[in-house]
Amino acid sequence: MDPNKATTPQKKIKSIKVVFTSPQGFSLALIQWGEAATMRIGIRWDGEGESKGFPCVYGHPSWFILPKDMAISYCEQHGLPEVMAQVMLTSGEPFGE
Repeated sequence: MDPNKATTPQKKIKSIKVVFTSPQGFSLALIQWGEAATMRIGIRWDGEGESKGFPCVYGHPSWFILPKDMAISYCEQHGLPEVMAQVMLTSGEPFGE
């Protein structure tokens, strides 16, 4: 599935910018989260064929929000300096407003 269509929870997600998709079907996105639209890092598996991927909440494709230290580690290990620059600007609180 197109990771740009994973917009759950709609009350929290203000915008999604997919910045990396792996050959195995995992996507990493910069997500504006909450009322303050604070930047967060989300990850998901996009599924195969008609699958909605994972995570999926009540049948709606969604994102798992990574803590900042994990997002930085992911970017370092996968050689994603452009994404890491954006991660460094994000809040350290995964769900804080």
